[in-house]
Amino acid sequence: ENFASARFALESSEENSMTGDAPTVSPDVYKVVAEDERVRVLSVRLAPGELTHLHTHPETVSIMQTGGTVRFTDPTGQTQEVTLSAGEPVLLPATVHTTQNVGDTELLGVLVELKY
Repeated sequence: ENFASARFALESSEENSMTGDAPTVSPDVYKVVAEDERVRVLSVRLAPGELTHLHTHPETVSIMQTGGTVRFTDPTGQTQEVTLSAGEPVLLPATVHTTQNVGDTELLGVLVELKY
């Protein structure tokens, strides 16, 4: 399944008190590289087998520099594996999830988080 067609997302809510901001809870994976009042840009580096902590994203534009396969898991335990394509921009709704690189290559990309 292609990342663009994946509709696997759980809207962020106050009841998910154990979740956190992606670069705060998984700083080895997500790094803030630019930010202003409208957007925040994160670099993403996820090694094969690496798993993030449960975290949130607002509405986001994702552009992966390398392709691969990830497994998203929402707070209820529902999972979905998604194939990411290099260079394909994808519009994503706000979400709460963990992300695991289930492929055998390192994933590199950029997330542009919208602030509105």
